[in-house]
Amino acid sequence: MPDEVYNGTITSCLAYLSHPRKDDGISVATKESDREFFLSIAQKGDGIWFGKLMADHTSLDWRDSISRQFGVDGQVSQAEGRPKVLVIASSRSGCFPSAGPLYVVDLINSGRQLTRKDDPLALGVTIDWGGHWCYWENPEKFNALVLDFLKLPRYES
Repeated sequence: MPDEVYNGTITSCLAYLSHPRKDDGISVATKESDREFFLSIAQKGDGIWFGKLMADHTSLDWRDSISRQFGVDGQVSQAEGRPKVLVIASSRSGCFPSAGPLYVVDLINSGRQLTRKDDPLALGVTIDWGGHWCYWENPEKFNALVLDFLKLPRYES
């Protein structure tokens, strides 16, 4: 039974399995290799704790915690240089519709007047070149996206 659950998670997290497209260009060998890799990692853990982690991860409502931690009055916004948060959502995730992660951007930015001097704390990006594990599916694009974000100017509070 645990392998069925693990395989379901793998299928949900990789776009070329959850939302396949003709232009994905993923070979059968790569698909098998990826599934074998992630399954072998999952099998090293305790299935009961994996279930508890997934229940915590997916069934709890984290909106208030996110607002308190990252929003206007949160610790992140009070840090020197007003660090920003990058939220990457996938239109091809089998885990979460992209609207969910992008809602986090609204939670973090709520209550702020967005101007050049008062830049948003969070930036949301929707991608279609990968799923929930987009960093695995296309590490070059993922790294470029993150590095471009890190190059954005920071504004003093």
